[in-house]
Amino acid sequence: MEITSYIANMTSLAVNTYHVNPNIFLLIYIISIPIFYIAIYFIAKELMAIKKEHGKITAKHFLYEEALSFWMIVLLLDYLAPYLYIAIFGENLPTWVWAVIIIVVSLSIFSLFNRFIKTGRTKKHAEK
Repeated sequence: MEITSYIANMTSLAVNTYHVNPNIFLLIYIISIPIFYIAIYFIAKELMAIKKEHGKITAKHFLYEEALSFWMIVLLLDYLAPYLYIAIFGENLPTWVWAVIIIVVSLSIFSLFNRFIKTGRTKKHAEK
């Protein structure tokens, strides 16, 4: 009974608050659930490997470890997927969602920029 009331609540929210197709919203929401847990698994796996290798986990690891930053971005994008649908096709998106979208995009650009710099440094060292 709890699941049906939850789905009814989500459907009502999609139609009345965000003005989007509830079937698409629920589909995106349901598909994002297993991806969320897969990302959590890989983040935990990467953190355990980092702790084993370095003895501790620092903030630098979240930004500079490629696999960890990749799964963090996957986790955030997965969490935002239903809200991105609302941002594109609906209205009345909460302000906090816009803030998280800006953070995800910023982290993605930062990560990409660091990979380009790292690749450039590696090529320069290989040429010498």
